Amino acid sequence: SFGAAWDWRYATRREGQAAIRWLIKNSQELGIQAIHDYYACTIWRSHRDAPEQGGWKAQPAEPTTGMGQAWAKWLHIETTKSSWGNAKRIEDRLV
Repeated sequence: SFGAAWDWRYATRREGQAAIRWLIKNSQELGIQAIHDYYACTIWRSHRDAPEQGGWKAQPAEPTTGMGQAWAKWLHIETTKSSWGNAKRIEDRLV
């Protein structure tokens, strides 16, 4: 199996929501397979091979990890192995 992710802390919820919209819109090109929104206590999965299983799913709140906590203003963004090894600039991937 393979696992690679980027954790990103945002300053305001509005900034985090804008990033989520952009990441989902460009998820195919960027190889994003999951976004953990700790503040909102949800996880988005792409499930390209089974789209009916994708989308947002609520998660149980977990104070020790930050899931569902008002102070947990960060996203955990998971990527595919091929995307992680892709050396192309993001701007070039979105063309």
